[in-house]
Amino acid sequence: MYQKNIGEEACHKTVIVLDRGPKFAEDSQCDLPIHIKDETTQGQPPEHMGTIKKTLWNCSIEAALEFHRVVTDLFPNGSRQLRFVMSDFVGRALTKSWAETNDLISYEELIDALSTCDVPNPKSDATSFSVLTGIALGLEAISEQSSLQKNIINMDPTKRRHNKKRRNTTRAISNDPTTFKEEVEYWRHTKRIDPKTLSRNQRLHEDGELAEKSKSDGLILTNKGNIIVFTSFNKPNDFNVIISDLLEKVKSQNQMVESLVDANRLPIDELFVYIVNISPNFHPEKYGKGNEPSIVIEDLDIPPQKVKATLFNCQAGDELNSVILKILLDIYDLVSTTVSGIPMKEESNPGASISYDVELLHRRESHLLLKTCGLLEKGSQLIARKDHGNFDTVKLKWLSPSQKLKSEMFPLLLDSFPATPAYVNSREAVCLTSFIVNNNKNVMLKIENPPETIEPNLCGNLISHYITHEEATGVMLIQTVAFGPNATLYGKLKQQEKEGIKPNLNYTSFNQLMKSMGTIPESIDSDTEPAIEENFEKAKRSTSYFPASLKDTFIFNIPEKFEPLLTLIPKSELTLEELEKCRKWIYSFIGSKNGSEPFTHKILDCNLLKRTSTRDEQFRVAADEMYKFLRNFVKNSPKHLEICNLFAKLLNFKEVSPHELEIVPSLTGSESPRNRDQRSSSPLAKRSKKLAPSQIWGKNEVINLYEYFNDLYEKEHNAKWRDFVGREKAGDKNPAPLYPNLNLTPATSDPRLNRGGISG
Repeated sequence: MYQKNIGEEACHKTVIVLDRGPKFAEDSQCDLPIHIKDETTQGQPPEHMGTIKKTLWNCSIEAALEFHRVVTDLFPNGSRQLRFVMSDFVGRALTKSWAETNDLISYEELIDALSTCDVPNPKSDATSFSVLTGIALGLEAISEQSSLQKNIINMDPTKRRHNKKRRNTTRAISNDPTTFKEEVEYWRHTKRIDPKTLSRNQRLHEDGELAEKSKSDGLILTNKGNIIVFTSFNKPNDFNVIISDLLEKVKSQNQMVESLVDANRLPIDELFVYIVNISPNFHPEKYGKGNEPSIVIEDLDIPPQKVKATLFNCQAGDELNSVILKILLDIYDLVSTTVSGIPMKEESNPGASISYDVELLHRRESHLLLKTCGLLEKGSQLIARKDHGNFDTVKLKWLSPSQKLKSEMFPLLLDSFPATPAYVNSREAVCLTSFIVNNNKNVMLKIENPPETIEPNLCGNLISHYITHEEATGVMLIQTVAFGPNATLYGKLKQQEKEGIKPNLNYTSFNQLMKSMGTIPESIDSDTEPAIEENFEKAKRSTSYFPASLKDTFIFNIPEKFEPLLTLIPKSELTLEELEKCRKWIYSFIGSKNGSEPFTHKILDCNLLKRTSTRDEQFRVAADEMYKFLRNFVKNSPKHLEICNLFAKLLNFKEVSPHELEIVPSLTGSESPRNRDQRSSSPLAKRSKKLAPSQIWGKNEVINLYEYFNDLYEKEHNAKWRDFVGREKAGDKNPAPLYPNLNLTPATSDPRLNRGGISG
């Protein structure tokens, strides 16, 4: 299936047109209050010092800046481009072109561009100003190629709009048989398909697929965009005039681009227009109740030109802010989440805590799990309608993280998306942002009164989201937490049952063993005796401690934490540089003994650790395992012995003496059972012990592998066998009697014993 790039989506390019006609010099009736706090009066609210008047021009500028802020916060990579146009008696582009590096225009650059515009003059002639001039510039901006679109065409020339053979877009391709055949062969060539290898049905299927693609996508780059117009008019017919003029300009613009064959411009394939008609704010106490205007939305869809227009009639202030959020949600496919129940203290009453709500905007994918689990159906308790009725928000409850909660108990985090407050200047939003970003805090969001069919995923609560921030960029993030039938505690997901058993093998150790035990065939005319005994001893040394299963080891479950020792020590020789690396790691390992963070937060299926292990327990197990691992290779070279003894000395393990190097360790790492042949005075029967095959392999000697591995099995189980406790304490030379109170003198009361005992 053909996948569109973000450069072909309408959200990639958006133009904001600001009307600077004399009507925007009117008072918006949205005064900005000024409060000053007196530091000498503790616990008192700030004193109201006055208000600042705002015109409709000020409100439209604030709306444009707020639009820019949200796009910058949620799409910092610059994939969503913005341009600004001012309209008065002529159109003027405040931003000359699309960003060349896919970087969105910065806030400072936008302020500098807006500062070049004078405030509207209420005495100007209204007939000399027209918003249509700004819309015309906006259409020209949409037709210009962005940096991302240029890169798409350069990487895939088939998307070029001005190829002579298909200059007239999709209809020319589908109607011209010659051109269509060339397109079929070219498409097959790009897909590395040989027509000779295809059957007739396959060729017909491929031709039909290309025909559908030619009709829908045209195998060319589609150019879409959005235009947002901030204007103010009173006559209902003005909207129809704007749309009629816009459709005419779109048609003429496309014809001009097609005829000029300008490589830097593209025809407009689809356009979304948002007309925001702003009027002064209405005050019921001033004009009387019952006549309050509300937001009126009118949609107009023109299929032939693929233009969709939406009219918003709103007042300056809260209604305008709500309209901006609605447009943002429509263009960029965003959703709203309201964090409810945020505890905050009031300055006037520090001892009391009041709960507030903060609305956040983020990508729709963050609510996908809620929708999948049926929590966002119509009538759901999580869905709340906004005050002005433009869109819905999902309400989730604030839950403060517990300091005693172990990190490994937290559920799995599925996705992470940038988030930003809907009203960034509100006191509640400032407090929440400062709490998360500046104070490095995290917030969990839970679902209140969840259905019984969904089990809680953390300490009796159903956590759906997690709000944190990225330290490198300071961006607020909302993360989706796993819950529902496929999620469990401890950060794991239930896996579907599959046939067969998944091997839980220590692949790291097996790979090292295979590399170290590799053999090279000797030449036929070689007279040297093969070093079988030496190789056999090397194999036994290398496997003295050899956990074959990951359940029996800790360090090989997280081998990256114990590098470079796990890689360097198995070598037959160590260089001075490698020796120094091993020393540094040992000192670093010793220094981390008093650290607070464990080696891993994962829940490992390891027999050596408890399920919720601590740092001290992990360090103890890791040190014990590493000591056994180092002992495997002490006979490789003096440097290996030095490393092992350094590790043993610093951690109070037994150092390896030179005379111990002559003893060949057991292949399984278990100490051989005590020599019970010396107990000749013991009345107990000796345990049967199967003799192992010869440790010296002679030339052309045949080894029975079954007996060899059977002997290893016997050694492993005999090593766990314990002798009688009395014999262990007394030793072999002076064994304790088995029945110390047993009277062995013959009883006289039994006549059979006097006659020589009981006869059988």
